[in-house]
Order: sequence, then structure tokens, then C-alpha cells
Amino acid sequence: MKRTSGYINAYCESLNRIGLNYKIRHGTYSTSIIHDNGTKKFATNDYSRRLFAASKMVKKDVLQSDFWNDIKDSKFEKNNYDFNKNIKFFTGHDTYNIDISKAYATCLITHGLITSKTFDYIYTLPKEERLICVGMLARSYSEFHYKHGELDDVTFFREETANAFFFLIQEIDSVMKDCKFYLGDNFLFYWVDGIFFKGCTPKSTIKKIENVLNCYGYPYKYEKIDFFDYKYDADNDNIIVNCVKNDEFKEYIWGRDSEKEKILETIKKQRLEKPLRKN
Repeated sequence: MKRTSGYINAYCESLNRIGLNYKIRHGTYSTSIIHDNGTKKFATNDYSRRLFAASKMVKKDVLQSDFWNDIKDSKFEKNNYDFNKNIKFFTGHDTYNIDISKAYATCLITHGLITSKTFDYIYTLPKEERLICVGMLARSYSEFHYKHGELDDVTFFREETANAFFFLIQEIDSVMKDCKFYLGDNFLFYWVDGIFFKGCTPKSTIKKIENVLNCYGYPYKYEKIDFFDYKYDADNDNIIVNCVKNDEFKEYIWGRDSEKEKILETIKKQRLEKPLRKN
């Protein structure tokens, strides 16, 4: 079932009416309500079984790698996007985009965190599932435990391999930051492993960006942008980018996730009286 605050609230109310105790497991991509009679899952999207198989392969490789011991207890930055704070609105057809090809998987194999077999298997997945597969290294969820219709306890879970994913984020983000530095005022925004900049950017500056990517050892490609519109929403809460990239409509939104806030508000609507604990 589609994950919305309305559906989740209605299902919880039905359990409260019949007096069932339950727990709500809330993660990045899904929310499950678990009780003695079964489990009801609410998901943002449906994903293939191969996605979960690939994620298991990645996790197994990471835990068996030598480099994992070097990074498992380190601290890493978790930012993977940035934008030009001086631009409130930008639209036009003359916009450039460079994407790193296979960014996170390339970073994993370059540092010996996965095998070539796993690297190849990741790329049997649809494009939209590849990042999710690697992101499952840092899978996390919160469990809200309800008794007699009231919130009784909250527990937290995070995958033991989370630091491997945080390492990838920091590594790729450092590449994007270097590109942003050379672009200066021509920089528009970057999202994970792709950077957007003005079409009027001098060729000498673009060459510097290419040199940065080559220096780090990341393959890259230019993406065709036929339309680009960058703006804040009416409440100035979110930045919304609509563009036609490689003949396909794309939308990027970042800022305040109102639906996510509604879901969490629905889950936590009862008063919590016991201290939180972590699994």
C-alpha cells in the first residue's frame, strides 16, 4: 500500500479499536505495522528482489574487506547535495550537467570494499535501484511500540555497515565540492554525483572540472539538458528543480519534507512516557 500519513493513521485507528498491541517500524523507504495477526507494509515504491540480493552481496563484501577495518570507527560528513545560495530563480535551455558514472560502486571497488563480481551485479539493476542498493549499507529504522493504543517505547536500529556508506558520501561529495569551487558563480547545484552549471561557463573552467574528475579516477558523462527551471516553492521551504534530461522529465526537491513530517507526527501522536533505547 502507498505510504501516506492518512493510510497509516487509519490502519492504526482500526487496531486501536479492536484492542491489538502493535509496533510501527518506520524506515527510509517503507513503514510496517506489525502485530500478532500479521504485518501491514506501506511503501514509497516497489523494488525488485534483485535489489535486495545485491544489497546482501555488497554488505558481505564490505564486512570481509581489509579497508573496512580502517573506516568502521571513523567519523564522516553525510551531506550529498549543495546549491548556489545566491540564486533564488534560474530558468533556461542553456544549462550543463556532468554526472559521475557508477559513482558509489566505483568508489567501493576502488577502495577494495566490494569484489568485481558484486560490482557487475549491481549494474544488472535498474538505474533507479542502484543507489538504493548501496544505500542499504546504512539502512535504519525506528520502532514505535504501542500498548492499549498508547505509545509505550521507541527503539532504533542502524546497520553495522553504515560507516561504509557514510564514507562513500563524503568521498563523492568532496569531488563535487572541488567542482563547485572551480565553477564559482556559474555553479547551480549538485545532487549526489551530478553537478549542474550555467551554459555560459567558460571552456577553460569546464576543463578544470574534467581534470578534477580525471584526477580522482571517476568516469563521467555529459547529460543532455533541454529545459531547466530552478526555484523556491511558494512557502520558501523547498527548492524545486524541473528539467528535461536526456529527453526525460526530472524533478529534484530538497528542503522540508512535509509528508515525511506528517507521517512521523501521526506515528508519535501519543505521549511517550518511557525513556528511549537503542537496539
